[in-house]
Amino acid sequence: MTKRTTARIQTMRVAFCGMMCALSVVLMLMGGLIPVMLYVAPLLAGILLLPVLAAGSLRRRGFPLAVAGLAMGLAEVGRRRSRGCEVFGPSSALWAPAWVLERSVAVWAALALRFAGGVPYAGRQLRTAAHSERFLRRRLNDRRNELSLAGAFRPAPQTVSTHTEPLRSLPQ
Repeated sequence: MTKRTTARIQTMRVAFCGMMCALSVVLMLMGGLIPVMLYVAPLLAGILLLPVLAAGSLRRRGFPLAVAGLAMGLAEVGRRRSRGCEVFGPSSALWAPAWVLERSVAVWAALALRFAGGVPYAGRQLRTAAHSERFLRRRLNDRRNELSLAGAFRPAPQTVSTHTEPLRSLPQ
């Protein structure tokens, strides 16, 4: 390949990653309209951040500094909104680049563990982080039904007698 073709391919890759990041920001802002986007968009942004940083730092030396400055600027705007200055100190915006980078690395680590079959825990692989309450209730009821059919599970009586008089003998 010629130098010009290589430069064109690199430019297209950086432009594609930039468009995907912009798209993830738009999806994040739509989180109020579509609640699932509150979870999906940060993951998408975290997945796209490392390739964009890698491609951008190869192309321009100051690119990571520009991204860090953008993160700090957005964090400062967020800190000043809705009385955030009362909760977060002035230096909290300086930690934004480290937090964004940590989230991106954590997303990639989670994806790697997911594709490896789950998270190792107590000698086993956990494939699912948690189940919904509806799933757990359904599974508990199924187990109770299985045990009651086998005679191993006897449900507790529903009413408890509070009768204190001595029992009369039943007529025979």
